[in-house]
Order: sequence, then C-alpha cells, then structure tokens
Amino acid sequence: MNRDGSEIVANFQKFWQTNFPKVPPLPERLRDHYFKTRWLRFHALKEIDPLIPREDRNTEAEADIYVERANALATRVLGIGSACWMVANYISDEIDSWMKYYPNEHRSREIFSLKKSFTFVDSYEEPEDQVDYRAYVSECIWRPGNYDKALRLTEDDVEDVLWISKDTKAVFAPYDRGFDLILPNSHEIGTLKRQFSDWLFDHPDGL
Repeated sequence: MNRDGSEIVANFQKFWQTNFPKVPPLPERLRDHYFKTRWLRFHALKEIDPLIPREDRNTEAEADIYVERANALATRVLGIGSACWMVANYISDEIDSWMKYYPNEHRSREIFSLKKSFTFVDSYEEPEDQVDYRAYVSECIWRPGNYDKALRLTEDDVEDVLWISKDTKAVFAPYDRGFDLILPNSHEIGTLKRQFSDWLFDHPDGL
C-alpha cells in the first residue's frame, strides 16, 4: 500500500462519508447509530480487582495479557490479512501537553506513519464537555503482533485507536479496560460469547 498521503486521506474520508456519515470515528457512536445488533464488549483484565491501585499491581504483566487478548479478539473479528483502516484520534489541545510524557516518536501517528485527516467534535457530548479531535489514519493489513505498540498505548490510557475492515466494516476498538467489537454480522455474537466467555462483562447490557 505505497500510496501518497493525500490519496490515503482522501480515500479514508470518502470511505467514512459513504458508510458512516452521521457520526465521527468513535466506537460508541458507531455502535449507537449503526451497529447495535453487531456490538460486543470484552473485559481486558476481568480477574484483576480494579480497586487495587495501579502502583500496587504488576502492570507490565497486565499489559502483556491485554496485548495477547487484544490480538486474539482483533484477529477473530478483522481476520488475518484483512485490509483495514487504522484510525487514531487525538484531542487537539492535549497533543502538546502529552509530549513531555509521550514524545512524537512514541505515538502511533509517528510509529505507524498515520496521516492527518479531518477534525471533528463529538456533538453528542454536553456542550461544556465538547473538545476538538483530529483523526490520523492509515491503510494497513491486520496481522497479530504488528500493532502491539499501539495496543500498549491504549492499555496505558494514552491513545484512542481503532481498526476498521474495509470489506466487512467490522471494528476493533480497544480502550484501557477492555475491547469494543463490531462484528461482520449479528450471527457471530453468540459464537464469540462462547469462545471468549471468560472475558465478558457481567453487566446485563454488556457495558
């Protein structure tokens, strides 16, 4: 996929406007507006007591488990070798403030050569909570292990990254405490629940 950056951005924006014109590239908005019957959430570390302070836990071991589970779920949903969009959303006014902790070379947009795409506001937030986001994008081929650096950033609650299959529109959206999945079709919900039952949330609505 050796394409000019402007072409990649233009193709992504066309893809987004064609398929999801009503929402920004945020997994909860995709779920609510397009994929309620295809959405599923898994816990990253269900066996870890969230009340235990992070500094008192083996966070490196937890990160390893997180990445392992993320790869397993993403591979199951996206498929090995599938053509995808990788999207990282950054809050515009936080980019500079994060630099001293995670300089550019340690951010997904630099590691994976993501291209600057459109800005957006999550209009479903209360007005006082709305912020300007910038989406950075790239074409990619999903293979487990190729994006572990991005997954470790999401586990550390530093970045907001998702992968979207160009073909099936399936979505894998990790966050610090779990994984949101939008499956290729609603028939696979039961299969994944059985296959990864130990990682499911206990709440009735899956949240």
